[in-house]
Amino acid sequence: MFRIDNATAAAALPAPTAAGVNPDHFFTDGDPLVPIPPTIVDAEWANMVQEELVAVIVGAGLALNKADRTQLRAAITAMISGASKAVVIQGAVFGVSVVDGAAVYWDGVNNRFDEALADGTAIDLAVGIADVTNGEVICFGETRAGLVAGLTPGSKYYLDEVTVGGLVTAAPVDRVTVGIAKAATVLFVDIDSHSGELRKDVSETLTVGMLTASNNLGNLAAATTLTIAAGTIQNAVMTGAFTLTAPNDVDQGAMVLELTVGGVGGYALGLVGFSQVSGVFNTVLGTVNVLKIIKLPTKTTLEIVQAG
Repeated sequence: MFRIDNATAAAALPAPTAAGVNPDHFFTDGDPLVPIPPTIVDAEWANMVQEELVAVIVGAGLALNKADRTQLRAAITAMISGASKAVVIQGAVFGVSVVDGAAVYWDGVNNRFDEALADGTAIDLAVGIADVTNGEVICFGETRAGLVAGLTPGSKYYLDEVTVGGLVTAAPVDRVTVGIAKAATVLFVDIDSHSGELRKDVSETLTVGMLTASNNLGNLAAATTLTIAAGTIQNAVMTGAFTLTAPNDVDQGAMVLELTVGGVGGYALGLVGFSQVSGVFNTVLGTVNVLKIIKLPTKTTLEIVQAG
């Protein structure tokens, strides 16, 4: 396929004229006996047909080739094949710092895609891999070759907790799976986000009692600051109202506090420094409240359940 290139061809595409008096009509050879004039095939109509064909070929990433009469077919085949390999958002708008191959989330405030980060906040809700060059986000399936680099084929990749938009093979505490490497420069995108909840594997570990070490804190009736010892269960008896302060001495970890309501019951539990709290603390005498605490680099979450 090639644009018209003879000596009489225009150097620039003429501006379109207004719609004619016979829109949505058809060609005719005419009839001199009636008489009906034959349809004039003008330059404007020929240019429309030419540019429609060119748009398909160029849009598929092919360069026009005057000697190749199969480019339209090749372009359509390429687009169908490409569509079957990935689910893609087209016409994507990106933040100024986003680069090809970055994991991105949807920034609803600024109406654009920005680099995601596994930090336990809303920006860890990755939706795909950025293809800034083509204005696309690959949400599922195979990326184009070269969009990413330095991957280990067969390895699972997670959203990085240090470098925005980055991918790592070691799962962070705030785990968001991004995909599996097909090749060093190709990623099978299959994002599995926890949607802002506690890491599933950590939560399950706490629930099924795989925490080993134990520490009895005794009776608590005053302001208390916890120190996380990853993989431990701490227990205490609540004999008066007190405030529980979120730990701040480590970047990340997990622990459980089994808090039994003692004394006469009805004591208030104050909470300081927790960025996310779920569940209700039961103040009834004898109730064992299980407090599951997850410390991430940027937040500390608390889930309260009652022992069954």
